[in-house]
Amino acid sequence: MRRDVRGAVPRRKIKPQGFWQRGGKGFEVTARYVRGELTEQEAVVALREAVLAASVEPREDQISDHALMADLRWYARAVRRALAQPSAYTAAQQREASPTPSRVIIGEGGRIVIPAPYRDALGVREGDELRVRLDGGELRLTTPRHALRRAQQALRRHVPADRSLADELVAERRLEAERE
Repeated sequence: MRRDVRGAVPRRKIKPQGFWQRGGKGFEVTARYVRGELTEQEAVVALREAVLAASVEPREDQISDHALMADLRWYARAVRRALAQPSAYTAAQQREASPTPSRVIIGEGGRIVIPAPYRDALGVREGDELRVRLDGGELRLTTPRHALRRAQQALRRHVPADRSLADELVAERRLEAERE
């Protein structure tokens, strides 16, 4: 391992934990690039915004076009492999792994702690985002990935398989840009 003049090991890339893992912002942007929903330059811009929005403090050379493009190309291979494999948590697996009902106590400020078996079944960790909604007197917590999947399934019923809404949106945006 190379060390700098002070003997410290230089940090290579500053990205939030889980950034390149399935469900992370970097993974999602790269997956959209791999599926052809984003051009390379659009993906680089989206990656830069995701890193900056994650409130990390990267050095300028770590979020340069060149560095982010290299990251994008490197992780695109891993994302292609990950997209070819089914998700770790299918609905059937979640039902099988569903923990038994538990009691939780509302703490100071309305906080509750989600028991570990439930967090494991959802595949969430500390710091992950959850969607909350009230449904008939029940509080429902959903991962953004599950909410997105549910929305995509609902949309698929109304859009023919041979039609790409992403391509239509990109074409529409390009036409608007040309008019300006």
